[in-house]
Amino acid sequence: MKYSQETYEKALASLAKLREQSTNESERNTIDFIAEAVAEKADRDVSDPTPLTREQLRQMVGRWVWVVVNYANAETSYKCDGWAKIVTYGTVAYFDQSLKVSELGTRFQAYTQPVSNFGVRTVSRKEDVEHAKPE
Repeated sequence: MKYSQETYEKALASLAKLREQSTNESERNTIDFIAEAVAEKADRDVSDPTPLTREQLRQMVGRWVWVVVNYANAETSYKCDGWAKIVTYGTVAYFDQSLKVSELGTRFQAYTQPVSNFGVRTVSRKEDVEHAKPE
């Protein structure tokens, strides 16, 4: 579920108050952990994700990226998403597949953080799959 920037700010302010009132170190550490998770989710929900460029991908060998991948099978098209590893200057490993960096923007999009949460989704019209875009 996505929330507004104001909701995240209120949640973080409430966590800060709880932390100030706490005298237990373990409890403060737990509150810090929760606040960090809330802040990261706020960044994902509120910011407009920008896809990585080919040049950015090529500079990230060995790192993980979030991908939204297009598939076509007969008359049905699919989109899948998940973590993928940039294994070489020109290759991204997604499950048992190799995506070519040259296919970025047509077969798949890549991001530094998750931008979707649909797993596998059927797309009814082929035009809808031409450019993988997060929902």
